[in-house]
Formats: sequence, C-alpha cells, structure tokens
Amino acid sequence: MNPGLPLEPGQPGTILIVGKHDMPGLLRRPWSLFIPAPLKDVWLYMGEYKLAVCPTPLADTEFQNLPKTRIAWAVSILRHPSRVCFASARARIWLRKNWKAVTESSITETLTRHNAAWRQGSDIGLCEQDILKAFDSGEETLLVYLLLPLSYDVAFSEDMRSRWLRASFGGAPPQSEVEDEEGNQPIGEPEPPSASRR
Repeated sequence: MNPGLPLEPGQPGTILIVGKHDMPGLLRRPWSLFIPAPLKDVWLYMGEYKLAVCPTPLADTEFQNLPKTRIAWAVSILRHPSRVCFASARARIWLRKNWKAVTESSITETLTRHNAAWRQGSDIGLCEQDILKAFDSGEETLLVYLLLPLSYDVAFSEDMRSRWLRASFGGAPPQSEVEDEEGNQPIGEPEPPSASRR
C-alpha cells in the first residue's frame, strides 16, 4: 500500500494517506514506524519519524502506474470498516455513485446508516472497481506525507528483538544468535546437525 516506505532504519520515505491534510494529530508528535517484514506476522522497527505534508497529492496518473498499490488501496477501503479514513472514503464514493451530495452531514449520515452492514461484510453496492474509478477520476486522492527520521531507539529495538526471540524459540535464541566465549556472534548460518541413522 505504501511503496515509498523506508527500506532501512533511519532512511527518509513517504507514506500515502487517504483523507484530508487538515489532520493535525498526524503532524503534532513523532511516530514510531514499523514496516512488515518478510516473515509472516513480524514487523521491523525503523525508528522515530515526524510527518511533513507534501504539498501535492498523488496524481491520478501516478496512481495508475502503481498497480499493486491500486489494488491494495481498493481492497483496504472496501474491506476495512473500522478505519475512519477508509470508512469516510467509502462513504464519499458510495454517495457519488448514488448521485447524492457529498457533505460532512451526508458522510456522517451514510456512515451511521451503513457501518453495521459494512462491518458484517454485507453488499452495499460498492466494488473494487468503484474505488479505483474514484481515484482514477480524481474524485478521491491519496495524500503524500514525508517521513522524516528523527532518531532510532536502540534499547527499545533490542528489547523487542529479545522478546521476539524468547517468544519464537521458547526462551533460547536460535543457534545463529549464540555468542562464543569472547562475545562474538558467528557470521553466516550455522551448520545443520547431521541426521543420526538407526
């Protein structure tokens, strides 16, 4: 969903957000940034970041050139009813599709009326193509925020890593994490134990 996330801790990046720039809570404080790791259900700590508004949203032509991002956003907006930004976008798209005025009060009314159905996964007359069409036409836009690195909390990172190792390996780190007598960690993968024959 966010192809511009940092690849390494402390690198700058970008994050896409559907909504409006007048979300001051995003800009007031630093954010701890985590990104999905290649391992399932594992997140990597990238550091502490502040957000800055990029003055121009993602253009509809730019969005069209990001096929995986397009599908991920369409699915998220359609299928994640609990996220306020997704729900508001879904309500606006539903209102336009049904030829209704898009106002703050109509969005609130639509959310109130349809939220229960959306949470239950009921068909409310929207599909992924409706979401993509709204972005392609420029009716909906993705805002671009700059991720500016502030710091990296080494103690927090090490604490999270040791907790993960304990939880994943029952209290004992994997062989590649074991230090030798001098406190050095081996480089590379440890040799697998040879299989014993009966």
